[in-house]
Amino acid sequence: MKKLIKLALPAALIATFGLIAFSQQVSTISAAAAKTAVAGKAVHGRITIDVPAGFHIYSPTFVGTGVPTVISLKPETGFKLISVNSPKGNLLSGDVNFPFAIMVGKSVRGMKSVSFSVRFQQCNSHICLPAITRTVTVHTLVK
Repeated sequence: MKKLIKLALPAALIATFGLIAFSQQVSTISAAAAKTAVAGKAVHGRITIDVPAGFHIYSPTFVGTGVPTVISLKPETGFKLISVNSPKGNLLSGDVNFPFAIMVGKSVRGMKSVSFSVRFQQCNSHICLPAITRTVTVHTLVK
């Protein structure tokens, strides 16, 4: 029994450190949009997921065992998500850009922050990390 415990402990440590090493390579997310917007008109921008070398994420239209990327507008008064576009392909790697368009309400004015929820799963040829959800925010002055 002691021998089994001795063997199981190093295997558990290796698995734990392996996951920690993979978690150090989690994608970073950024967003950009027009610095100024006009009330009642669309504002365009993009969300970028920087996927580390050797990894990929799944497109929003992916059908399979991986978790597709989902980008949604967090509840914001006066803004409505019109579209989010994705690059072609099922497995996306490198700097992955998702152009978006949001409609600004007619009564919105002033400096505004608009937040998006981004859910994705990062994988390589050996392992898939658990899906995560991140928030990214853009700022625009509405005139």
